[in-house]
Amino acid sequence: LKNIYATIRGTEFPDEYIIVLAHYDVTDTTVEGASDDASGVGTVLELARVFKAGTKPKRSIFFLLTDSEEFGAFWGAHQFAKQFRHRDKILAAVSLDFVAPLEQKDILVLTDGLQKGFTPLWLREMALESIRAVPYPAADMAFFLELVQRAILIPPADHGALLMAGIPAMNFFGRSTDFTKQMKEIHHTPEDKMENIRLESFIPYGKAAEILLR
Repeated sequence: LKNIYATIRGTEFPDEYIIVLAHYDVTDTTVEGASDDASGVGTVLELARVFKAGTKPKRSIFFLLTDSEEFGAFWGAHQFAKQFRHRDKILAAVSLDFVAPLEQKDILVLTDGLQKGFTPLWLREMALESIRAVPYPAADMAFFLELVQRAILIPPADHGALLMAGIPAMNFFGRSTDFTKQMKEIHHTPEDKMENIRLESFIPYGKAAEILLR
């Protein structure tokens, strides 16, 4: 449960926080975990560089790398939500999991909580608008799939644990043109290697996250 973080203080509302996070652990069925979730970790680090070098944000941004997303019920994110003393001052959290391998076709916004809670509509719409502003294809949950998600309440990433704690949160999930191959042959396997990710896929993913944070 060794979460890693850094903060850039806001210029106008330093006691209000926006969280951007990715998990740095990998499953024991993979080696590099390049897509899931080294790609998210790299994006968080680049966002930290961009915000530090450019115009400072109005609110404080908390750059968070969590442990144990792949093991148990998102223990690192749970630990953060439990121990962060300014939890009631968190306005929103953006989870980056992950840039798609192969040819990325869009970014899917995931909104389901763990056992309870869903992404509020305002954050959901802002996330979709941020992706489209890049511009890049954005995808919301299909009607039937969302009904299934809301029935089982098992999210695929850390945002679920934050929603469970009452923190408005959502997740960016890169999808490839061959989604079946992405999830069956690469995701959580030894084939999740950097050579399977296209550099150009990082650009819209990172830009969309930056637009949403700003």
